[in-house]
Amino acid sequence: MVEKWLRRAMLADSVGNGLFFTGGSVYFLRVVGLSPRWIGLGFTASAVAALLCATPLGYAADRFTPRKTLTTYYTAEGIFALTMLGAHSVLPFVLLVMLSGAAAAGSRGARGGFIALAVAPDRRVAVRARLRTTANMGTAVGAVLGGAVMAAPDKGWLVLVVVGNGASFLIAACCVLRTPTMAARRVPAKTTGGRGPGLVSLRDPLYLGVSALDGILQIHFAILEIGLPLWIARYTTAPLWLISGLVITNSALVIIFQARISKLIHTVARAGSAALASSAFLAAACGLIALSSRGAAAFATACLCIGALLHVAGEILQSSASWTLSFDLAPEQMQGQYQATFSMGGTAAKLVGPGAVTLLMTGLGAAGWLVAGLGFLLTGALVPTAVRRAGQRPALVAMVTSQESEPALGETPTTGRPTR
Repeated sequence: MVEKWLRRAMLADSVGNGLFFTGGSVYFLRVVGLSPRWIGLGFTASAVAALLCATPLGYAADRFTPRKTLTTYYTAEGIFALTMLGAHSVLPFVLLVMLSGAAAAGSRGARGGFIALAVAPDRRVAVRARLRTTANMGTAVGAVLGGAVMAAPDKGWLVLVVVGNGASFLIAACCVLRTPTMAARRVPAKTTGGRGPGLVSLRDPLYLGVSALDGILQIHFAILEIGLPLWIARYTTAPLWLISGLVITNSALVIIFQARISKLIHTVARAGSAALASSAFLAAACGLIALSSRGAAAFATACLCIGALLHVAGEILQSSASWTLSFDLAPEQMQGQYQATFSMGGTAAKLVGPGAVTLLMTGLGAAGWLVAGLGFLLTGALVPTAVRRAGQRPALVAMVTSQESEPALGETPTTGRPTR
């Protein structure tokens, strides 16, 4: 029941995201009249807000239960998105996209906490994988809808991009409300130092270290979204239609294989090994992309296609490892804030990844891809040791006096099961 409605919420959420990713910038450029510089600045500010607010909003998910907070965050995203219809200047635009970014960060943490509360530990990664498959399909549908809107002769149709995005979040909130009420795990009341736990995850350097390494590996998303299209268009003789072909192939392979591969990566040790293997695939992909600039169109196309296949293998392994590590290295009572904290690595990658990939590509050319590949290899080599140390650290749950724990506000003090 919980997974069914979370998948429906994710579908609605991702359709709206695909719609907005495709047409949002065009709306603000053509309808509102903002310059590309301010649009870029606004979305950068949104990523910064998400980075800063992720852990506090995740903590709220533990304190008030993930179901309540996820519904609240989705509703807030919907309201902020629809309010953008009234943003006709830079200041309200930047403010609203920052608020939307913060609410989205809260949604990610609350969703992870909800999965941890409602799903047995051995099924969590599989559920996350199926949610991601749903998200990929929804994003594709949203992108198609966004393309249809932008093809309309009247720019006024672009308003539908904003309306559709806002409506998608409100539909997602309604889906979350259909899930059964969950009786939360106890929330730690005091630590061994006698203080309330607060934002414990930000004081857990080993967990933060694993999150940071995972974030570096997640720069591979910028390769597919930014680096590869620019490289093909500017530095190779491959046909431009190959760009869309590689993106579609990536999405299809993730949909087909993500859930299957995730089932195999169900322990912390396997997750560390998967992250190392992921870095090797990504490094090999970077090498082939670099090589694609040194031949005729057929040779370049072959290098890029093989490189894209290696890239998607690395992406699938990295995602599967990331989900296992984020859950299994976190204390059960604080999954909300720990999931939000772990997501900060990915948010940081979205913030710096496009610039880093573009800088390496334009500044160093083919050598830039080799530098990126070496960076992936070195990062992956550090993951198994970091994971082993994080897994051996004194369990944070042991720092809590269990008899002084208290239930999440508004819930009964039992384990996470649906109440009748």
